[in-house]
Amino acid sequence: VASIAAESMIQKYGNKVKFYTFGMERDPSIPDWIHFEPGYPDSSLRRLYNLADILVYPSWMEGFGLPPMEAMACGCAVVTTNVGGIPDYSIQGKTVITVPPRDANALIRGIEYLIENSDARREIAENGYKHVQQYTWEKASAQFEAILLKGTR
Repeated sequence: VASIAAESMIQKYGNKVKFYTFGMERDPSIPDWIHFEPGYPDSSLRRLYNLADILVYPSWMEGFGLPPMEAMACGCAVVTTNVGGIPDYSIQGKTVITVPPRDANALIRGIEYLIENSDARREIAENGYKHVQQYTWEKASAQFEAILLKGTR
């Protein structure tokens, strides 16, 4: 799905868009025109998110799905699938663009919308950044502690 979307973007926008991916080693199925960043440690992800205008996260199945939240925290607009925990920490059309999993056409439309509407892309990125500020370790720890203490009464 992601490669179909990427190929569609290249055909339509040419050199105006660039694609990056990262991981421990390059998967042979990744086309040569997608720039691969090898062995990116978690500590360097912020740099990649800050370089990007749009994070595309076309997961078919997820637990929590942290990368969209990380990208939002770096001020990056996000196009993602509405799977796992992603709908729990995002607002469709306000903080992210969500699409159904395995729907390449919807993914392409979401990406194109943000490419062609820079004001909307900036607004979604800004809204996402503001929205994820509420999710802190301090709040999560306090809520967890409250649950534990409630169970002892």
